[in-house]
Amino acid sequence: MSDNPIEKKNEQNNEEKHKNESKPLSSIPSDTLSDEQLKALVESDDNEDINSVDKINRETARLQWQEVEPHFASGNVISVAKELDLVAVAKAVADDNTVAIKQWMEEQQVIPTSDEQAITWQKGNAEFWAVVIKPLILIQPI
Repeated sequence: MSDNPIEKKNEQNNEEKHKNESKPLSSIPSDTLSDEQLKALVESDDNEDINSVDKINRETARLQWQEVEPHFASGNVISVAKELDLVAVAKAVADDNTVAIKQWMEEQQVIPTSDEQAITWQKGNAEFWAVVIKPLILIQPI
């Protein structure tokens, strides 16, 4: 270590920084995190669920049937019952949560869009909340 007080303080700060970097971020009290470490923690895989739900929520859109219809022919349009949370269903699909999806399907709350529904919606140019979870488009009547 240097005898110069300013250099000594800089060396101590660098040592502390490297010490914190070697620990998992989740084990460091938040008041000792640098801005870079805090950003890394927010973007880490530990928070993937929060980020995914937020991302899915931001990607929902209000669409009319005419915008969804071209995708119907490929069998990729899934109808979600009004009483369900569209974002929660999309998250379950994205996570391949087969237990939840199977239950919703058994209860007819999440189903492939039928020809009858498509005809009805085409006649009325129905509106939906929609979100894409490739290759599917989940739609929920408004």
